[in-house]
Amino acid sequence: MKEVGEPPPARRLLLLAAGGVLILIVFALQLVRMQIIEAEPLRAQVKGLVLRVERVEAPRGLVYDRDGRLLVRNVPELALVLIPGGIATDLFYHRLSPLLFSLGPRFPDRVSGHGGIYIYKDREVPDTYSMNAEYDEFYISLSSSAASGAANRRHAPTIYGHEATIEFVNGAIEVVPEAQFRTKFEKATGKPSLRIEATPSANLEVRMAHMENFLAAVRSRKQPVFDADFGYRVMTAIKLGVDSYRRGEMMGFDAASEKIVAGAASRPGYEGTGENYPESRRLKVG
Repeated sequence: MKEVGEPPPARRLLLLAAGGVLILIVFALQLVRMQIIEAEPLRAQVKGLVLRVERVEAPRGLVYDRDGRLLVRNVPELALVLIPGGIATDLFYHRLSPLLFSLGPRFPDRVSGHGGIYIYKDREVPDTYSMNAEYDEFYISLSSSAASGAANRRHAPTIYGHEATIEFVNGAIEVVPEAQFRTKFEKATGKPSLRIEATPSANLEVRMAHMENFLAAVRSRKQPVFDADFGYRVMTAIKLGVDSYRRGEMMGFDAASEKIVAGAASRPGYEGTGENYPESRRLKVG
């Protein structure tokens, strides 16, 4: 006896067939999505699950197989890059080191190199070169030229201080106070200016004492007056000057980390909150 509400067999088969077709269509759409639409992301995801790169630090040395045959050997290799500095590395150490020794050894904040090849067109280093090195409390400007010796004769090493100027002239050291500090200078020295004569024999004695100090340090293993750490600070400024000249940009240096920084730090400015040294009014001349 047929139950009420039960679909006929033909209709049940039709519904079953339609359901099967619908499932096949869904599978087909999924295949299209996986094989065509999202093929690359899924392939990369599967590859990431299957392959994994693991870095293994291998100890240095020879590597042999289990039979004792050599598989890996070490070949010494050295990459050496020579960057000529010309005037900077040849002459400027002898100018910068005594100035820094007088003012206090330290690293520069920023350095710039200037000049060019103006006369001798047979080289890659400048025949005329100058360098500005800025420090935390002062700056040093050095200049020299292979095309003219007048700079050494007419531009003597000079320290321009706030209260006085120290000039290293030929055969002497001259100290001249600034006008507003003249009274203070005369009270301390008893003279309007100072001139310390240096004879050729005294100059030779200084050179000999410098060499004797170095040789004594070699024998005793003690640090010389101009030790390696001092030379490191001097040559840092010189090297940054050479890099600045070659790159055409200001070079910055971080003294705390002892590293070259990308771009020099901005200079501080003051809006009246800083404390200034009290000065008298500058005397009028004439």
